[in-house]
Amino acid sequence: MKFKQLKEVSKKKVATVTLASALVVGSLSGGAYAYKDAWTAKVEQGVHILAGQIFPSIGTAVTAHGNAKEAQFKTFVQQLIASTQAKIEAFKQSEINRAKAEIDAHDANNREKLEKAANNAVQKENNAQKAKTDAVIDKEEDDLDKVVDDTLDQLPK
Repeated sequence: MKFKQLKEVSKKKVATVTLASALVVGSLSGGAYAYKDAWTAKVEQGVHILAGQIFPSIGTAVTAHGNAKEAQFKTFVQQLIASTQAKIEAFKQSEINRAKAEIDAHDANNREKLEKAANNAVQKENNAQKAKTDAVIDKEEDDLDKVVDDTLDQLPK
């Protein structure tokens, strides 16, 4: 046995012997223990020694429970932090994806509008050039017809 354990066992035995002795001697004498009686002091001393051995385990038990709760709480907080971080990271990624999708859609819409505007402008320019070309053709055809008419008019009749 270790010294501390031996000391505790010895104190328990002393307390038990003191308490038992006080009870036995008191019962043999047939006297009742009155308040402030000498035997009462012995009984109180024995009870005090026993209580001194038993009650410290309350603090040990409460401290052990408190330490266990602290460890559980720390684990809970670490898990909470990890799950909260995962939630925030997931939301961040969904926001990035949402923003990219909206920008891509806006870009595609702008490209479509721009391409449509460019095609319309090309068609407008083509139509304008066609009208100019048609005007030149008509003038040249008219000029050619005049030449033919003038040449035919010069032929003897």
